[in-house]
Amino acid sequence: MSLVNTRMVGQIAVLEINSPPVNALSVQLRSDMLKALTTIAENTDVAALLLHCAGSTFICGADIREFDAEPLSPHLPEVIARLENFPVPVVALLHGHVLGGGLEVAAACHYRIADPQTNIGLPEVSLGVVPGAGGAQRMMRLVGVENAVQLATSGRAVKVTQPEYNAFCDALLSDTSFSHLEGLLALGLHWVELALQKGELVPRATANMALDQGEVDWEALTAKVARSAKSNPVPNKLLAQLQRDLCLSVQESESHTRHLFLELRQSLVAKALRHAFFLEKKLQAPRGKQPLRIDQVGVIGAGTMGGAIAICFADAGFKVVLLEQSEQALSAGLERIKVQYQGSCDKGRITQQQCDVRISLINGSCDYSDVADVDLVIEAAFESMEVKQSIFAKLDEVCKKSSILATNTSYLDINLIAQATARPESVVGMHFFSPANIMKLLEIVNADQTAPAVVEAMQQLAKKLRKQAVTVGVCFGFAANRMYSRYGREIQQMLLEGASVEQIDNAMLDFGMAMGPLAVLDLSGIDIGHNARAQYPQPEYDPGYFKVSTALVNAGRLGRKTGLGFYNYSTAKPTVDQEVVVLIKKVGDELGITQQHFNTESIQQRTFLAMISEAAQVIEEGIVSEKEAIDLIWLHGYGFPRAKGGPMFMAEQYGIASLQAKMEKMRELQGEKIWPSLELAQYINQD
Repeated sequence: MSLVNTRMVGQIAVLEINSPPVNALSVQLRSDMLKALTTIAENTDVAALLLHCAGSTFICGADIREFDAEPLSPHLPEVIARLENFPVPVVALLHGHVLGGGLEVAAACHYRIADPQTNIGLPEVSLGVVPGAGGAQRMMRLVGVENAVQLATSGRAVKVTQPEYNAFCDALLSDTSFSHLEGLLALGLHWVELALQKGELVPRATANMALDQGEVDWEALTAKVARSAKSNPVPNKLLAQLQRDLCLSVQESESHTRHLFLELRQSLVAKALRHAFFLEKKLQAPRGKQPLRIDQVGVIGAGTMGGAIAICFADAGFKVVLLEQSEQALSAGLERIKVQYQGSCDKGRITQQQCDVRISLINGSCDYSDVADVDLVIEAAFESMEVKQSIFAKLDEVCKKSSILATNTSYLDINLIAQATARPESVVGMHFFSPANIMKLLEIVNADQTAPAVVEAMQQLAKKLRKQAVTVGVCFGFAANRMYSRYGREIQQMLLEGASVEQIDNAMLDFGMAMGPLAVLDLSGIDIGHNARAQYPQPEYDPGYFKVSTALVNAGRLGRKTGLGFYNYSTAKPTVDQEVVVLIKKVGDELGITQQHFNTESIQQRTFLAMISEAAQVIEEGIVSEKEAIDLIWLHGYGFPRAKGGPMFMAEQYGIASLQAKMEKMRELQGEKIWPSLELAQYINQD
C-alpha cells in the first residue's frame, strides 16, 4: 500500500503524504514519493504541484528506527533533488510540525505556505547527527546565515511567525484570509490557483538563491553554541563545517554535511541520544482506560515548591487553590508567582494575555474548606512526618470522597502518611523536582494501598503536565533521591579521603553534569537532605555517612541562603574558604580515614560505580519495574548528560566484567553493605 496519494484539482497536482502518526520519511515513503513525482512530471496538464500531509502534521523528520541499520536507497537527497528540479512550480503546504528531513523537503520546494501555528526546526543534533540533505544550507539562503545556523545547531523548533524566520514562508494561511473556504487544503489550493492566474508561480531552486552572509560574528556564535550544547559535540562540529563551507555551492556543502551525517549516525553519542529518545517514548503511559477526571487542583503550601507546582498546573490550564497557614505567607507566595509569570512575559516566553490568564487560574486561601471540592490535592509542606500526617488527617476530613490526596515528599514513607486518613487507597506520591514548573521528571509513588485507578490517573495527568513520569515504589528517597543519595554519599566519602571541593565539582562538570554536586547542595540547602536523613538511623557500617554535610550544618553553613556552604558567596564568584577545608580534614582525621590521591578520572569512576550499584538494587527490590526508568530519572531529574545516555546505557559500554572487577575492589575497601555483590547481568545488556 502506497504512503502517498495523488489527484488532480484543475491544473494542480496534489501529492498527499499519508504515513501516520508523524509522516516520517521512511525508505518506503521516500520511494513512493519518487514514483509519484515521476508520474506527475510526465503529465503535461499539470501547471503546479501542491505537496501536503494528511493528519495533524507535516513531515516530522526521518524514521529514526532506520538509523541503526545501513542506509537504504532511495536516500533523502534524491527526493530533495527531484523536488528542487521539478519542471513545474512546487508548493509545500505546511502545518503542525515541519522538522528535520521535513524541513529539508519544505526548503527544497519552490514555495512554502503555512498555517500560522506551524513549527519548524532541525532537531538532528539532538539525536547526535546533522541535517544530511542540505537543510541548513537552504535555510541559510531563505532566512539568513545566522538564523539558519542557530536553528540547526540548537535543535529547537520555532514558530514560522517568529520574526527571524518570516522569510521562510511565502504566505501564512488562516480562515480570515479566505473566510469562504474551509480547511487548510482548500486554502492552499486557492492560494495556488490565484498565483497561477496572476502568473506569479515559476520553478525556482532554493539552492540557486544568493547567500546574504550579513554581519555574522562567528566567534560569538561558536561560544554560544558551545555553551548550549554542553556535553554534545555535534552542534560544534556542524557549526565548524558550515563555516568552512560558506563560500561553496549548496550541492558541494551538502555533500560534506551528508558525509558528516553518515559518519556520526553510528557514533556512541548518536546511539546514546537515540537511546534517550526511545526510552522517553517507551515509558510514556498508554492511553488511560478511563478519561482523566481532574479539573481543579489544591496545593498545600505556597513556598518555593508549592508555588512552582501551582504554576505547573496553571500552565496546563488547571484551576488551582493555593492554601497557606497565614495571610502573610499566602500573599508572599502569590506575589512570587506573579513576578515569575511577568518575568516570563517580559522575556517573550508567553504573551501578556497568557500571563494574565494563568495568574487568574491560581486563587489563594487560608481555609481548608476551599479545597473540599477539588479533584486532586498536592501537599508541599515542610518535610516532617508529623506535619504531613496532620495535613492529611485534615484533608481526609474536608475533601470529597473522590478526591485524590497526593504528597510531594522527597523521602518520607507514604504508607505512614496514608495511615493518617481513612482512605489510603486515594493516597499517592507526586514527587516533583525543583523547580517544579521547569524540571520534567515526576515520580509517581505507588504506596502499598494506592488504588490502581489512582496511579493510572496520575500517569495520565503527567502527560497533560508535559512531564516525564516514572512510577516507583516506597523506600527511603523512592528511586530518584535514593540513587542520588548514594551518589552524594560517595562524593562526601571522597571529600573525607582527600578530594577537594573544586576537584569534585570540576570533575563532574567535565563529565557533563549540569552542575557540580556540591554546588547543587549549596543551591538547594544542605540542611534539606540533612534533616531528612536525621529522621532515620545512621548506618553503623558507614561511619563517614554524610558527616561532611552534618559538620557544615552544625557550623551554620547551609548553602546559598546563608551565604556560606561548601562555597563562600560573599563575592561575585563563589570560592572555597579555608574554614571548609579545615572542617572536612578534621572530620576525616576523627574517623581515621586514609587519604588518597584523586584526579578527574578516578572521581568520575567512583561516582559512576555508585550510581550503577544503587540502580541495580533499586531494580532488584522492585522499586522500579523497568530498568529504562533509571536513565530517565538521571536524565530528567539530575542533569545527567544526555549525550551519554544515562548510567545504564553507559554500563553497557563499560561491560559487566569491568564493572564487577571495579566494584569488587571497592567492596574490599568499604565492605559488603556499602558495595553489595550484584548479578549485574540481570540488569545490563551485553552484545
